[in-house]
Amino acid sequence: MRWLGLIGGSTIDTVPRFGNLASQSTFLVLVIKPMGALRREEVVEAIKSSVKSVTARGRFANSGYRTIKALNQLTLREARLYHRTMR
Repeated sequence: MRWLGLIGGSTIDTVPRFGNLASQSTFLVLVIKPMGALRREEVVEAIKSSVKSVTARGRFANSGYRTIKALNQLTLREARLYHRTMR
């Protein structure tokens, strides 16, 4: 399996940033420390939407509505969650 790379959670902390990342490539992306992004309800809803369908988000551009496709898989990794379960 090929992957795009490691990115920080601040790369997906807004819906436009998440949509941009999700539409870049079909390769796997590992997001490290995503808790800041997951605290925002609109980002969580965009992630859920991209899992359920092929659309990451939609936006109005040039007097029309454009959908942005969710092409890749996101894998989220948060170190704090692992430490809590190991204790």
